[in-house]
Amino acid sequence: MTCVTIAGENAAQLCAGIAAILSPLCQVATACDGQLLLQGDTPDVFLWHSKGDIFVEAPGSLLVFAEPARRAERVEVPGDCIIIADLADEAAASYAVRRGLRLLDCGLSSKATLTFSSIGQDTEVVSLQRSITDAAGRRIEPLDIPLSVKRGPYYPMLAAVGILLLSGVSDRMLRPISR
Repeated sequence: MTCVTIAGENAAQLCAGIAAILSPLCQVATACDGQLLLQGDTPDVFLWHSKGDIFVEAPGSLLVFAEPARRAERVEVPGDCIIIADLADEAAASYAVRRGLRLLDCGLSSKATLTFSSIGQDTEVVSLQRSITDAAGRRIEPLDIPLSVKRGPYYPMLAAVGILLLSGVSDRMLRPISR
């Protein structure tokens, strides 16, 4: 199970968006406002969010910043945590460097590690532009992932694909979102 923390003022909205994208692909559990919502067996991904202080002890966890990480000093995560953040979020990048954490940057720029290589009417293609290492230490080489999903805000989609890649999701879980 991969523990994903979503931090920031808009964390609840981002958590709901990511959960909606991931739910058809794998078992997802969410915790919001002190409640744990578990559907089915042991989840593949556990999502929780907070506007306040965050203290995570789960090894191999992921941290997604919902907006610029202005309050990053109130976040404590393990040394093997991987951060997912918008490429434009300089505070998240700075936090990752200060803590010695890996960062998967997402955005609509060719400089982003995870971006869209094409956006069409019915299909979008997410591109992993550089090799990354997932939470289990496996190397993932650059690849393109065609998606056939309803268009929405770009960041929840890129964050969800980042979570799937970093959590070591198998190819069979990516197939339902690809053509």
